[in-house]
Amino acid sequence: MEGHGKRGNGFFSEYSRSTMRKIYCDCGRILDLDSGYFALKQALRKKVECPFCRNVRISLEIQELNDHFDPPSAEGEGAPF
Repeated sequence: MEGHGKRGNGFFSEYSRSTMRKIYCDCGRILDLDSGYFALKQALRKKVECPFCRNVRISLEIQELNDHFDPPSAEGEGAPF
């Protein structure tokens, strides 16, 4: 295979050099994001966050939905089925 093992000759390395931006998450992590992705997030007025913060936010949102639609049953009650 030609070019295998040579540093910087792959498509991804060329792509990442020209279009990546460094962004700071609120938690302090530094993100390498594609400029197009960042522009889309800005256009949608969405917050740019690292994968860890995104997962925490989504987990909290899912828990809030579960608490709203499936409230915990009173203590001592059996299964609803």
